[in-house]
Amino acid sequence: FNVSTNAITVNWYLPSSMAAAEDTGSAPTGPIPGVSTLPPLKLLASPVKVDQAAQEDWVVAQSDRLDKTLQAFNVDAHVVAHTVGPTVTQFQVRLASGVKVNKITNLNDDLKLALAAKDIRIEAPIPGKNTVGIEIPNLKPRPVMLREVLDTPAFQQAKSPLTIALGV
Repeated sequence: FNVSTNAITVNWYLPSSMAAAEDTGSAPTGPIPGVSTLPPLKLLASPVKVDQAAQEDWVVAQSDRLDKTLQAFNVDAHVVAHTVGPTVTQFQVRLASGVKVNKITNLNDDLKLALAAKDIRIEAPIPGKNTVGIEIPNLKPRPVMLREVLDTPAFQQAKSPLTIALGV
């Protein structure tokens, strides 16, 4: 339809469903332009299954090996917790009273050798905790699928219209 004000004419082009609704005087039927719904999550690939028993056995073995290696280098410390991620496992090591943090950081290469890891990362100390973090690559990295991220309560209950899931 055309709108004229003074010497200016503005042409509005409406979708056919809205133009038809204007002609008949009834409301448009079907999807409303500009409003969309997300497709179901079941269309995305499911998360990769991990052999939990094998993973737990590996974590326990690495934890024991880490404790023994620290003892072999006369560092009075032991593993108190671990966090398994998709690519690395972080072991939390608590130092005995009086043990300097740099005793562990100086053992970087020796720990790599003892744990048969191609690389490790030492976070000394873990912010907000009284432990040192030692991250070791998992035997088999697990991809994080988009469906896993979109299906989390944190993502589902996000209030921001700009909430997005990012990945590599």
